[in-house]
Amino acid sequence: MSAEPDAAAPSRRLSAAARPWVRRGLALAACTCIVVIVVLSWSPRGSIARTGAPGPLEHVLAYLGAGFVTALATSRRHHRWVAVGLVALAGVLEIGQIWVPGRTSQLIDFAASSVGAVSGIALAAMEAVYQVNGKTEARPLGGRDRFDEVE
Repeated sequence: MSAEPDAAAPSRRLSAAARPWVRRGLALAACTCIVVIVVLSWSPRGSIARTGAPGPLEHVLAYLGAGFVTALATSRRHHRWVAVGLVALAGVLEIGQIWVPGRTSQLIDFAASSVGAVSGIALAAMEAVYQVNGKTEARPLGGRDRFDEVE
């Protein structure tokens, strides 16, 4: 008998024990991203700092990050609902800007937000490679969820 299987057992237990903390951390990060987007979207123009980048680029990047983190926090089977939710949120926030002083509601901003959200979710879903017993193997489409136990 070799000592290698015994050496792998503690790390496997650690990863199994860490799983709830990872999910909670990602869920907290996803909620934080969404709250930040809502606050920045409905703040009057003069009260927020701008990056200097074009508005649509800011929208793409903000929603790309939110989509990526939110998709990591959820299982793959819920990714389409995450996309629907973020696109709907982008629409509601863009329409709501009509009533925010100094802000305008623009279709290009809604489109940029939607593209960013869907792109972020797609990036999170592209887990083409994963580790199994120390070997790198291609992940089959519709394969295991990232937090499922490796047998």
